[in-house]
Amino acid sequence: MIVNAIATAKAEYWSRLYDWLESTLPAVNEVILSGGAALYLEQELQDCFQEISTYWGADLQQQVQEVFKDKSNDYCRTFREQEALSFRLIDAFGLFMRFRAQMEKVA
Repeated sequence: MIVNAIATAKAEYWSRLYDWLESTLPAVNEVILSGGAALYLEQELQDCFQEISTYWGADLQQQVQEVFKDKSNDYCRTFREQEALSFRLIDAFGLFMRFRAQMEKVA
């Protein structure tokens, strides 16, 4: 019962997001995908943007994992947990790194 509810909710979520993207997104030649929802809807997004270059932020994801990794106290038990958490932080981390680089130029 719960599995069916989750599948139905995911399909509804994707349907609404797709409609919003179709009505809002201009013609583009590249798409940047990040955050927890992008990971949750990975297959749907890949299918949607199959003709467009996509950037999933793998390099930023590795940077996030390195920043938060502590040899004495791992922040996640499994690689999948590390991957999921770091992917959820990519958007904020990427924006922070860009802001930091701009501030270094000013200073």
